[in-house]
Amino acid sequence: MTADYHIHPNYSTDAEGTIEEYCIQAIKLGIDEICFTPHFEIDPKRSEKDDKINLKGKIVPMRSNWIDYYFKDIEQARKKFPGLQIRVGLEIGYDPAIESELRTFLKKYHFDFILGAIHCIKHIAITDHKDLDEFITNYSKKDPNQIAKEYFEALNLEISSRLFHCLAHFDVYKKYALNIIGAALLKAAEIFLPATLKLMVEHQVGIEINTSGLRQNPKEIYPAGAILAKAKEVGVKIFTIGSDAHRINHLGYGLQEGIALAKKLNLALYRFEQGEKVC
Repeated sequence: MTADYHIHPNYSTDAEGTIEEYCIQAIKLGIDEICFTPHFEIDPKRSEKDDKINLKGKIVPMRSNWIDYYFKDIEQARKKFPGLQIRVGLEIGYDPAIESELRTFLKKYHFDFILGAIHCIKHIAITDHKDLDEFITNYSKKDPNQIAKEYFEALNLEISSRLFHCLAHFDVYKKYALNIIGAALLKAAEIFLPATLKLMVEHQVGIEINTSGLRQNPKEIYPAGAILAKAKEVGVKIFTIGSDAHRINHLGYGLQEGIALAKKLNLALYRFEQGEKVC
């Protein structure tokens, strides 16, 4: 079974394509199961930049009733495309300041799958080209060890929250920061990796094999194969795969390469239904 577990429909303001259009494309591509994961970003210190969702062509705050419409769209798609497994998910940009609110929110809604993401270091985006100037100003002259430390500290808090099934694009710091700071950042990250992987095992949090890096600056999967191999070695058992599609033509991109890597490393790829993992 081929699955794509990271898809942004046009509820996300940086994405294009309706839920129905993605379903049609998935069937064309022979993908058996898809999981939609619109962005959920409610960091109050980034509200002007991130607190926006597209509801039927109108931009509304994240803290609005758009989720109800999203669930309705998923149900309609399930009825229209009965041969396609359609899961309802979310990609949440984590910050410790919003953990309590996230906990309450996730108890209210029943998602199949929740991805946790670190998109920012101290409220400055490391995944958005629009924040590159601010990132360069604040971080380009910093010690790579300090940058890695701050990223992994945030990641560890995210894992310890136990709010998420999997971590999205685990080593996404390489997307832009690698070109700005250099390979020393990757070496610095290796220092913090063992403790983080151990924490993931303790809290039974998985890693996403995110193939969007193949079409972006790194030109390799997130995370790198060496990190995936180390994760398996220390006992991480849950892995999912997703294209991180933001456009219809992104759907399924790189999945075969990701699947091949999972097979090479003998990683079990999981799917999720009503919050429970399915192999």
